[in-house]
Amino acid sequence: MPPEPPDGPPVLRTPSTTTLPAFSRRRTSSPKGLRRQVLLRFREAVTASVVALLVTSIIHIPQAGFLAIFLATVGLSPQLATLLDENRVAILSSRLPPRQANLTTGANLLALFTGVFLTFAAAAAYLGEANLQAHFGFAFEASGVRLDSILTRRFAHNADIFWNNLGVFVAFFGISFLYRAPGAMLAICWTAVVWAIILTVMIERGLAESTATARLDVLLVSLAILPHLLVEAASYALVAVSANFLSRAFAKYELSHPKVRAVGISVTKLLGLALLLLILAAAFEATLPALAGSLRG
Repeated sequence: MPPEPPDGPPVLRTPSTTTLPAFSRRRTSSPKGLRRQVLLRFREAVTASVVALLVTSIIHIPQAGFLAIFLATVGLSPQLATLLDENRVAILSSRLPPRQANLTTGANLLALFTGVFLTFAAAAAYLGEANLQAHFGFAFEASGVRLDSILTRRFAHNADIFWNNLGVFVAFFGISFLYRAPGAMLAICWTAVVWAIILTVMIERGLAESTATARLDVLLVSLAILPHLLVEAASYALVAVSANFLSRAFAKYELSHPKVRAVGISVTKLLGLALLLLILAAAFEATLPALAGSLRG
């Protein structure tokens, strides 16, 4: 027989937050489970981006690309918040080693970024440059691209690139600290969309001005740009996630609480890694496209 219920009013028990990611942990404890989760994040990013583009195609307003970025950010912020919660709980509960938990979160962040990037790149190829100038003109202004193609673009020196990227780095930290997951998602979406628009346009310009034999040059320079894009994206994602963790710690605990110090140490390490990646990205941007240009003669 079941035990007699205790005397007194029933006590409602809320589930512990440490039990919430158990299903996610089972899914990601194997390579197959991780691949399944990464593909899900990728599909969610593509879906949110497609919906954002469809809505802005109906609403005819100048520079509608701003609205598209906003809608994609809103659509993907809950997914990012869940990823960060799972990362935090997995580490605090010792269910996963910090390295494995961070790699899992990083793979999912890359899937979100890639989904947004590829969707907007496909849209850019479909819309054409004239429409892009009308709806995403801010991307051209932000990147400083005017009439450059992938073959004629002259990249700045190491120091100039680094200081420009450092300004973006600080801005993303501030936005993510104030707005947490939505702010971090905005940093990811902004970076993905601007790069998708600009790279697509520059590649199309390069293909238009190239002969059939010179189209290999476009591919070569495009591949040379890819390492800097991936490393810089990883840097921005790290700084956004770090700011989110620090903001939540400040909101939850007193400044003198030991957990604030522990979070502060972890965030400092993440920011140091993000800064190193930013320096590496600047070095890649300054050297690899020029090296590819010298190889093509």
